[in-house]
Amino acid sequence: MPIEDGFGEFRAMHYRNVQGLRAVASLMVLFSHVLHPFTPMQAHWITPYIYNLGPGGVDIFFVISGFIIYTVGVKSGGDRTKSRWQSTLDFLLRRLIRIYPIYWVMFLFASLTIAYIVDIPFLPMPVPPTSSLLLLLSASNNIILAAWSLHYEMIYYMVATLSLLIFRQHLLIGLMIWFAFTLACILVAFALGKDWMHHVWASSLFFEFMFGVFVALLVGRGQTAFAKTSFVVGVVLYALGSVVLHRHGGWWVLAPWWRTAFWGIPSGFILYGLIAIELRGLWTFPKVWQYLGNASYSIYLSHQTFFAILALIVLRAGLMDLRPRLLVAGLACVLAIAFGAAIYQFVEKWLLDKIGNAVLGRRVPVSTIQPAE
Repeated sequence: MPIEDGFGEFRAMHYRNVQGLRAVASLMVLFSHVLHPFTPMQAHWITPYIYNLGPGGVDIFFVISGFIIYTVGVKSGGDRTKSRWQSTLDFLLRRLIRIYPIYWVMFLFASLTIAYIVDIPFLPMPVPPTSSLLLLLSASNNIILAAWSLHYEMIYYMVATLSLLIFRQHLLIGLMIWFAFTLACILVAFALGKDWMHHVWASSLFFEFMFGVFVALLVGRGQTAFAKTSFVVGVVLYALGSVVLHRHGGWWVLAPWWRTAFWGIPSGFILYGLIAIELRGLWTFPKVWQYLGNASYSIYLSHQTFFAILALIVLRAGLMDLRPRLLVAGLACVLAIAFGAAIYQFVEKWLLDKIGNAVLGRRVPVSTIQPAE
């Protein structure tokens, strides 16, 4: 039966289009990174388009996380068979098992191989303590570069856990307090000319999780109107937003609220549109995309290390200037996707099964929202 939290009902189901969108987001990020280690390829005409479109996959991930964690949290808070502490602990352990084990495996893999990838350029960045990297306590990650986003994810998970413990069935109250605090910090920063908005704890990127929560509230109330319109509007706004970001110097030199406005908000429209389209029985992603959605976390964690290793092999073989370059980059992407899918199939699933059964007495699922969650 659906569970009431005072704000609407949530269905215990598997959202196939959310998994498909996860696949799209992970491949967007993957494509945006393929040219970096292949230095001669960076002069290709397609490079600006990749750099100004692909990184927004992270914003899509944040919106999806907002949707999933709120929905799962509401279900956990409404479970009358467990105490408040048991529900909260179970919720937290599932999140930690989902994030840390495969991250640690890929962190070890990257750490062992990065010493040999001395010819591949990496962006200069602070080097946090290893303990901070292992626990995702820093937004700077010099081992798995894409893992900067996991620091934001973990903060959201911790806030959701604390909100679940304090408010239980009214999880939204705790999250809204957090979002209001973040907004207040940003407004004060603007008024006083401070740079707080550039710090993680006051980043506007957290509002992207809120957009996902709003989608969850709409879906939980059974709203599926304007499904196709919402999706089209989201795609158009995302494309236009990418143009705006590019014309103002690029997302990497702008304050976080730029990408929140021009990628985060469109991602909310896209997510709602795809879920509503599925609920209305209009269309779902093919199974191969759903599978890639399941494998998206492993693909996300592994692709940059794989690209660096592949680029080193190409460099050592004297093939770095191969043409057509776009075909070479495309082949590199296919191989990276296959590598990430293999990590998912033979490592991540095994870890979730073994650790989940040992800690929780059941496997931690990869898919989005279903009764087993």
